[in-house]
Amino acid sequence: MELTTKKAERVQITDGINDKKENEMNSGGVSSETELIPKGYKKIMDASGDLNKDGNDDVAIIVEELKTTQDAPKRMLILAFKNKNDLYETSAKLENAILKSNEGGVCGDPLSGIAIDKGSVVLSFYGGSIERWGNTYRFRFQDNGWYMIGATEEVININTNAGINKDYNLITGKGIKTETTEKGKKTKVGVKSENKKLINIKEFIPDGTIIDTLTDKSKVSTTQSAWEGTWQEKVDNIKQELFGASTVTIENDSNSTLNFTIDTQSGLNFDSMEGIANIKGNEAVYKDTSGIEVKFILENDGIRVESNQKAEKSIMRGHLEGYYTKNQPKLDYNKISLIELGVVDTKEQEKIFRSLVGINLENMISYMHMFYELENKDDFEANVKEFWTSGIGTGFVIMTTPDNKMYISFLKSKYFTNDERYKNIMPETIKKWVNSKED
Repeated sequence: MELTTKKAERVQITDGINDKKENEMNSGGVSSETELIPKGYKKIMDASGDLNKDGNDDVAIIVEELKTTQDAPKRMLILAFKNKNDLYETSAKLENAILKSNEGGVCGDPLSGIAIDKGSVVLSFYGGSIERWGNTYRFRFQDNGWYMIGATEEVININTNAGINKDYNLITGKGIKTETTEKGKKTKVGVKSENKKLINIKEFIPDGTIIDTLTDKSKVSTTQSAWEGTWQEKVDNIKQELFGASTVTIENDSNSTLNFTIDTQSGLNFDSMEGIANIKGNEAVYKDTSGIEVKFILENDGIRVESNQKAEKSIMRGHLEGYYTKNQPKLDYNKISLIELGVVDTKEQEKIFRSLVGINLENMISYMHMFYELENKDDFEANVKEFWTSGIGTGFVIMTTPDNKMYISFLKSKYFTNDERYKNIMPETIKKWVNSKED
């Protein structure tokens, strides 16, 4: 789930933030949680429990800057042990472990929880837009340091319910990846890393790619054949990737047969075909009594799907044929070309559009399947486009002038412009579009 958040540069804090550390060292600790909080910060979340098996309630505290000149206040994770004298001694202070309040996409603040469970600190994050991500990380104190021992990372498309859940045990170097299709079918495969490396919390950044990094070039469990898994169609352009790419899921295959599901789409309308294909060498063929025929061919690192005309016509939305591969890079919404999608004509216009709509961009992209050019009702020159996607309908309208003034209405309720004259009043074209959608 590459994350939809943009990370600011982070600085690892290994020593105290202010003179409290020196005071703490001289006194053998501090008597309250409040004294652990650095000057200029406030507590926003905490948890207590035994973290070093001495029977005392230790603490994990998340704090945030009171004032900032940046886009969002800095945050810090403070871990402290309570000693035999009931004083708190700081074990770690880290600025890289907690996402900022503006890094959760349209969901807002991504920090969803902190807990102490079974002697470990557990951090949870949630965010995204159409693709919602949820990540949980578990850290334990050992070998005089804090190390990640477990991670769960998940991405779900809220429009299709398709998604991937990855659960990984860093101690054993093994995990399970569960892929769910639009139809709710689940495929589980084992993943492992030859290097059972624990991640020091000083090196940790919660960007949702921890498990992929650990299992890069990993060996899939030996119970999985060359056919099994979820395969995404390899396409040539961003519009097809967003609104027309198909997916093949293969599971429960034996030496002679395999079960398959092909999920197709046109816009955000979906269809599927499923069946059992007979394997012969590097090919598997499905035929039914109506004359439909689909062939699966293992080719290089992927599967090529070929079908006859009757099979293609049986799918009302989308298509079957294509070349499908695993582990394609996740779509990065920050790199999607709005020029290619027809929203704007120049890079300067794209920069303005992105700045205006901000965190609404990912939701707006889901409506960029097709567009109509509309009549300009105003007395100034402007190009007008209405964007919509089959399956969910009309999303937004945009007016663009030759001097790059923009007027945008999204889902009738949100309005954006870089023209000061129209900050508080919509152009007539936009107003009439909004009113037409309310009728």
